[in-house]
Amino acid sequence: MIGLGESQQEKTTDSRALEAVENALTSPLLDVDISEANRALINVIGGTDMTLREAEMIVEAVSSKINPNAHVIWGAMIEEDLPRNQIQAMVVIAGGKFSYLGDGKGLFNENGVLDLGIEFTD
Repeated sequence: MIGLGESQQEKTTDSRALEAVENALTSPLLDVDISEANRALINVIGGTDMTLREAEMIVEAVSSKINPNAHVIWGAMIEEDLPRNQIQAMVVIAGGKFSYLGDGKGLFNENGVLDLGIEFTD
C-alpha cells in the first residue's frame, strides 16, 4: 500500500501532523487491512516550521496501526520551497491484506503465482 497525505491548515503542530498521516492512511480507493503489516517506509516533508516532534508523531501514528514487531524505516526533511504551514507524509506499507481477496486460499496456482482469474487476449 502506498499512501500520500498532506495538511496545509493553520492548526497546532500536533493537529496538522495527525491530519497528514490520517490522509495518507485513509483513502476511499484503498480497502487494505494494515493491522498485521510487517514493514513500513515513511517519508515526512515539511516547511521550515516543521518540528522533529511532528515527524515523530507521524511515525508513531503509523506504527500504532501496524504489527507491533514491524520493521519501520523513516526519514524527515525540511523543504524550504513548501509553505510554512504544510506537512506531507508518504507511507509505503508491506504485508497488508485486501479484504476483497478473502483469505487468499485458492488464489495461487501451482507455481505460487497469484491468480486473480484475469485473462488477457491478444
